[in-house]
Amino acid sequence: DVNATTTTLSLMIALIGLLGIALAALFTSRWIRASMAPLERVEHLATSISKLPLTSGDAALDVRVEPRDADPRTEVGRMGQAFNTMLGHISRAFTAREASEAKMRQFVADASHELRTPLASIRGYSELTRRSRADLPEDTARALERIDSESVRMTALVEELLLLARLDEGVETEHVPVDLSLIALESIGDAHAAWPDHKWNLDIPGVAIEVAGNEAQLRRVVSNLLANANAHTPAGTNVSLTLGVDGGQAALSVVDDGPGIDPGVLEHLFERFVRGDVSRTRGETEASAIPVTRGTGLGLSIVKSVVDAHGGTIAVDSKPGETRFTVRLPLAGPPLTA
Repeated sequence: DVNATTTTLSLMIALIGLLGIALAALFTSRWIRASMAPLERVEHLATSISKLPLTSGDAALDVRVEPRDADPRTEVGRMGQAFNTMLGHISRAFTAREASEAKMRQFVADASHELRTPLASIRGYSELTRRSRADLPEDTARALERIDSESVRMTALVEELLLLARLDEGVETEHVPVDLSLIALESIGDAHAAWPDHKWNLDIPGVAIEVAGNEAQLRRVVSNLLANANAHTPAGTNVSLTLGVDGGQAALSVVDDGPGIDPGVLEHLFERFVRGDVSRTRGETEASAIPVTRGTGLGLSIVKSVVDAHGGTIAVDSKPGETRFTVRLPLAGPPLTA
């Protein structure tokens, strides 16, 4: 009887002890969870901030840790308070950066607009001297020809800067149906006439492929891609312009069999004032009386800005013997079938 009583008492003590431990563990777990809840909310906030498009010019950072999680009387609260202070500093920095970029865009737009008039005057006076250049000394005539060619280059640069400034300002682009097939056909015809030393090929469907956008800007996209292929490949290069529909989008590609683009340049190709390396640039004739000026480095930047403004994408893939630029734009409506 004594042994039975002792055994029963031992089991009861053990069960009560286990129950106490379980209750203590449950209480401790809940207490820890409640204590760490503010930290988890701060973690979720940090995760959401990491997914914001902070690289864009109009990035907004107006999220903050809730006041209940920024109580300075607790360690987690002090961390939340410090996190809010850091977010405030970053937000003010973004605001200052955006204001600075806006001022710079406005300056570029104003300067480009104001420069167009004197440049037009320079070109006009230069054109007036063409009739009498035969009577001028050779060095003077050559200087006037250089003034003429450089004024043309400067005018193109100013126009490109003005277009980029307008696109950066987010000026609303008109969205009317534009026939890409017609643009491709006419652009290849222009390339045949302007650059006869290249072989230009065209592959378009027998039906119209329409996208919604600005016709002049879309023509600029195609002409810039063809001009880029001409400027950075040697004479005799095959350049093909293809147009089709892929995945509900208009897909326009410009492919050449030139030397390709330097991988070091490829990553920054659509940035402003970026030019290809020597392997991608056609050599100029040093004996030429009038040296050919190279591009401004803005052509592909304009292409990307216009494509982005039309809700499309542009990609480039290059290797020796094949360089492909592919532009995808949303269709204006359901594609027609041949």
